[in-house]
Amino acid sequence: MELNHTIVPARDPQASAQFLAEILGLSVEPPVAHFTPVTLANQVSLDYDQLDDFEPHHYAFMVSEQEFDAALARIQHGGITRYGDPACQEIGQIYHSKRTKGPNCCGRRSCPVDPEADIVLRMQAQHERVEATLTTLDAAVPAWAASAGADERDTLADHRAVLLEYLDDEEATLLPLAAEYITEK
Repeated sequence: MELNHTIVPARDPQASAQFLAEILGLSVEPPVAHFTPVTLANQVSLDYDQLDDFEPHHYAFMVSEQEFDAALARIQHGGITRYGDPACQEIGQIYHSKRTKGPNCCGRRSCPVDPEADIVLRMQAQHERVEATLTTLDAAVPAWAASAGADERDTLADHRAVLLEYLDDEEATLLPLAAEYITEK
């Protein structure tokens, strides 16, 4: 018994299918009824279907080291935000599995964010990180102000950098997407 296909919900099936196909070095096939399919090497198809409201989904692909490197290069070249985890907490990171081995699985993971699918999820994750960073800063400032030691200054500078990274990403990437896809539809 083998999996034949799965339905992938998307606000814009063609754009989302094209997004994934480009990253994986695949092509989008002609529509089948109202589905936009992307067929993987094992002949399982991801059939994108239009849906406005849906929970985020997580899909994992077994790839070789070369396929992973090629996909990562396409993600980086496209300026696509990526995370090392499906919860979108490890921005710009690559997860290295300690237990996934074999000729068809490189044991690394990077989760690119489809701008059509995860705008709200990204905003929520970033706001949670910013809130946690602000809480840490609030706790660190009195110690820093009292002693002005190098460790406290470094800690404060590190947290400031995290805050700026997320705020810059939100302003440059998320807010324009939210304005286009959430407020206009």
